[in-house]
Amino acid sequence: ELERRVGPLPAKVRVETFGTTADFIRAAKQPGWTAASTDGVSIALQPLSALERKGILVSTLRHELAHLAIHRVRSPGIPRWFEEGMVLYSTGEQMTGDLRFDFRGRTLEESISKPRSEAEMKAAYALALSRVRNLARKRGQAALWQILKHPSTSDIRWLKDQS
Repeated sequence: ELERRVGPLPAKVRVETFGTTADFIRAAKQPGWTAASTDGVSIALQPLSALERKGILVSTLRHELAHLAIHRVRSPGIPRWFEEGMVLYSTGEQMTGDLRFDFRGRTLEESISKPRSEAEMKAAYALALSRVRNLARKRGQAALWQILKHPSTSDIRWLKDQS
């Protein structure tokens, strides 16, 4: 599905797993509550045994591969929250974060990029997904990909207003 929308996926993807959560935190520079991260080229994963025990290994890999695909076609200026919402939307993930969460004056972009807690991250992901879903309902799925790849001036304005 992603290849149909974004073109060929990378033939090779570097995936690094870590023996401990502490090793993941140090290497990936991510908090311990995150399962994985990507820099747009490679994927860093918490210990496989931990992801398997939580029942999230496959969904985590799917999520990070979607990031790689979407990141490749994301136009400069597209905020990170929109990419995250697109990943969640395209993988069909459900988010349980509180949409009434108090971000304490922080923007959605700040809460997606550098969450201060797991609750803030989940709320920000849920809000990003909600905004992408609402946009898909209003303008259709094709519009999501158009905005991601070739946003108009009004699209950029809307994205900034939503941040």
